[in-house]
Amino acid sequence: MKRKIFLIFFSFILISSCGYKNLYLETTKNFKINKISTSGENRIGYEIKKFLKLNSSLNSSSNYDVTLDLKKIKSIKEKNISGRVTKYNLELKVSMTLNDLKNLKKISKNFSQAVDYSVEKNHSDTKTNEKISTKNLTELVRSDILNFIILYNDQK
Repeated sequence: MKRKIFLIFFSFILISSCGYKNLYLETTKNFKINKISTSGENRIGYEIKKFLKLNSSLNSSSNYDVTLDLKKIKSIKEKNISGRVTKYNLELKVSMTLNDLKNLKKISKNFSQAVDYSVEKNHSDTKTNEKISTKNLTELVRSDILNFIILYNDQK
């Protein structure tokens, strides 16, 4: 008897839905980016541009032009006793200007993310760490930019 009640309760939980909706996916398609211009780091600019174009809608009434100024700054984080570098700090700074074509507003916002990576014995391994860190920083900053545009668009 207990087993039947447990099976009925368990199957009810599996069948019923919790009502979860991914709000991030629902809100990303309510704006259109007409033009994106970048200056600074070309590869990072291309990645951000591609990401924003993929997350914009073609038939939205909210139209924006985006201008991005990208700077990647590499600095020494740590040195050992003998003076050799053991860690680098990589920082990505993006100055964004968002032109709202419908309301004729211009909004400026700065985004910054930083990450550390270690120096390996081989130079090629250190370069690989730098590339991975740059990729991670790009993903963080592009998500921040997209979230800002979504929030700005929802506040109007």
